[in-house]
Amino acid sequence: MNTTHRFAKLSYFALAAAIFFTSLRHVYRFGAPALLFNLISVALLLLLLWFRSSQRPVAIWLYTLIGAWVVTGFGIVDGLWAGALTLYGRYFFPALRIFPRSAPRPFGFEATAILVSAASVFAMVWGYRFMRATKRLLLAIVSIVLVIGGSAFGIVRKSVRNDDVVRIGVIVPTHGPAAPFGRAFVRAVEMAKSDRTPRRG
Repeated sequence: MNTTHRFAKLSYFALAAAIFFTSLRHVYRFGAPALLFNLISVALLLLLLWFRSSQRPVAIWLYTLIGAWVVTGFGIVDGLWAGALTLYGRYFFPALRIFPRSAPRPFGFEATAILVSAASVFAMVWGYRFMRATKRLLLAIVSIVLVIGGSAFGIVRKSVRNDDVVRIGVIVPTHGPAAPFGRAFVRAVEMAKSDRTPRRG
């Protein structure tokens, strides 16, 4: 039983670290309210305590499903694929066009992507060992399938959405004495867009 508790603690701490770094990463997108994401760590802790005291299967199932969601969505898809590999993949493998392009982002945003990825790897390893220690083979198989399937789905969605999409925004005067220059600039941007868009036929 001590082995089970040790693996439970290690899996929890790895998940809590992944959640913490994810919340820091999302502060850059959504501001301070993103820190509320850390409440998931509290929910996971309560589920583990519930499982320890009652051995109820529903507690361990909920813990595993939430953990698989965190690892898949925030660790593998957002942290690894859209974060670390976006940052380094195009640098080390410029000929490959599979890594999504992105504009330069703040150092903290990129660093937390790497940290979320690393914490998620530990969460997967210790989570799997925790499932094996509790002798819940079906739960381990379900969580592995969810992580693999969810990661594949998320990566494909992010790749399709970012594939060769160039967004251009311009701020130009459309009224007043400088309006002719503004309209000319807008026409130039539209011409560049039509030149870049492939023609059918």
